[in-house]
Amino acid sequence: ADPEITIDPTAGTITFQTEVGVVYTVERSIDMIRWRSVQSVIGDGTRVSVVDPAFDPARSYRAIAQ
Repeated sequence: ADPEITIDPTAGTITFQTEVGVVYTVERSIDMIRWRSVQSVIGDGTRVSVVDPAFDPARSYRAIAQ
């Protein structure tokens, strides 16, 4: 299942809980139809934060478990 994310608009971070060995891709969208990858991470069982250097609070974000 895809994790629930927390967004910190001040820092431009997307944070979520991971499971060990699962690959997650954080994506962003301006229209909820076309999504662009921000970064992929390998889960280690902790909460991880991904920084979007082009963070925009008007965009939608999601984390997808591969």
